[in-house]
Amino acid sequence: MNAALPAATLPTNLMTAADYRESLRRDKPIVYVDGKLMDSVVNARSLQPGINALGVTYGFPLMRCARLDPLLRVVMNKNVRLIFP
Repeated sequence: MNAALPAATLPTNLMTAADYRESLRRDKPIVYVDGKLMDSVVNARSLQPGINALGVTYGFPLMRCARLDPLLRVVMNKNVRLIFP
């Protein structure tokens, strides 16, 4: 039941947390907080916790450790398959 999963290579188009932040700078989303237009969501202090949390999720597929691997699997029809290798 604890058979080793096959090694796989990561797709090259995955974003890192830094890539995510850079995409927010590049795309310049229009965001209002408490009725005020944010010039840059990346630099807005009130949005930092959310941006940081989302940035962490971009790093999950790039991490390989025994603690996280079970979180990155889906069980379907009694077969285990990796969502992110």
